[in-house]
Amino acid sequence: MTDFAIAALVYDGEGDDAAAALWQAAHAAQAAGIRAAGLLNPLDAQGRHIKSQLVSVADGQSFEIFQQLGSGSQGCKLDGRLLAEAASVLRRAADEGADILFFNKFGHAEIENRGLNAEYLAAVSAGIPVLTAV
Repeated sequence: MTDFAIAALVYDGEGDDAAAALWQAAHAAQAAGIRAAGLLNPLDAQGRHIKSQLVSVADGQSFEIFQQLGSGSQGCKLDGRLLAEAASVLRRAADEGADILFFNKFGHAEIENRGLNAEYLAAVSAGIPVLTAV
């Protein structure tokens, strides 16, 4: 059996500090020569994470993941099709043998068996350490 590790930063509030910490860890890993990959929310100029986007840790490719529902909408804006397109980055990184994967969490989507559950499982099954925030 392959050894693997899953680690998560536990946070309160909006998660801006956790998002920043994940980015810092990803950059530190890359600077140390570790093949870090994954998808994280980018940070704006004030250090707040941008929920409507994901960025590839490995190459900076950006993905919009929210559907345009209009200003009065109360529904979930996460677009499952757009998230699935972005998830291809995670699948490719796992296939190419990344040393560590950084994941954004989508609690409500994952509770409903959507989100990035399959990609988490693929990474763990491949023995790739995973770091996320919850």
